[in-house]
Amino acid sequence: MLTATALGYFFSSFALTNDYPSLVIAAVIALVYIALFTLRMLVINHAGSAAGFIALDCIVFITSFAYHFSLWLFAGAAVAGIWLFHAWRLGKASLKNMVIIRLHDLSNNCVKSSFRAILFLCIAAYLSLVDPTQLAVSRAFIASSIQNTLSGANANIIEHITGRPTKSEEKARIIERAANAVHEAGNQIINRVPPQLKPALLVGLGIIIFLLISSIITVLIPIVMAFVWCFIKLLLKIQFITIKTEKVDKETITIT
Repeated sequence: MLTATALGYFFSSFALTNDYPSLVIAAVIALVYIALFTLRMLVINHAGSAAGFIALDCIVFITSFAYHFSLWLFAGAAVAGIWLFHAWRLGKASLKNMVIIRLHDLSNNCVKSSFRAILFLCIAAYLSLVDPTQLAVSRAFIASSIQNTLSGANANIIEHITGRPTKSEEKARIIERAANAVHEAGNQIINRVPPQLKPALLVGLGIIIFLLISSIITVLIPIVMAFVWCFIKLLLKIQFITIKTEKVDKETITIT
């Protein structure tokens, strides 16, 4: 619950002030939460207890948005809570087929589902701060995106398009005009959407963002699993948790 509180605090700091260092800290805390959630799944056997802990986690997370409560925030937390409980059930189902605990085999069940649930919760919480009636395209975001696109490996893309060398001042003017054009076109499209449909547009935007970020989960899961493994190994090293072996009876069918 403490990690959920810290996650809510730092993520709300980012969501309310665009403080990107807070976002980095929140990402690290999210990894710690997933590691502890996996550990909780390993030791809690009763569905009621698991559901209670998950509900408390979601409550303390949204408490960080105390002055910005909305129906969207509560709905997002409820969906994330159900998703986390589903991840717990998937993890417990996997453990029933294991004689030795194999964390790697949990990656496609408990860890991946809990990762998606936390991602969904953060996106839903962030978008709950947006007023659908004031929905607009951010010019600063567009300008920054174009600037980042034209940096690094694509630094000479303007020269390739114009067919001649360009000075830094001319590049700045081209980026300025491109940002203005995209900003104006995006807002024109949004302004054509009827006001009663803008909440649906915001939900659709959230789904697109979630699917885009979720698509790289396959790449991130090995990193998350490595973190979970190291975290649990650390807890074993300091003897905060222990693993004990138990003898089990096996039934076989014979024909007499």
